[in-house]
Amino acid sequence: MTENETGRGRTGVKLVKLKLVRVDVWSAVKFGFLVQIGLGIATVVLFFLLWLAASQSGLFGSISGFLTTLIGNDNSSVNVAAQISLPRVLGLGGGLAIFNIISGTLLTFVGALIFNAIGKVLGGVSVGFTNN
Repeated sequence: MTENETGRGRTGVKLVKLKLVRVDVWSAVKFGFLVQIGLGIATVVLFFLLWLAASQSGLFGSISGFLTTLIGNDNSSVNVAAQISLPRVLGLGGGLAIFNIISGTLLTFVGALIFNAIGKVLGGVSVGFTNN
């Protein structure tokens, strides 16, 4: 006999197996929306930080000088910093964040519906839990 068969050495861990058959669609949509809001805020902050790093490092001036040299015309100069301004960058980041919030929330809704349909057909997903 082993220790586990005799009862000695038990750790008190109990495994419970349950089946997840259905997900509440409205709860999934609310949770997905909140996750997408967080990702949207992170997107806008990332766009700001990237613009700040490019602006402070002189990248825009280097690109402007390169393009002016590439064109070869002394009368015209290219100003990249005026084209890639902070309001434009934040507008692009905000627009992308709004698009991601809407599309991510819709995909969460569709995913919950698909999970529920598959759960009805196949009987759900078996999940094991312990009391640790």
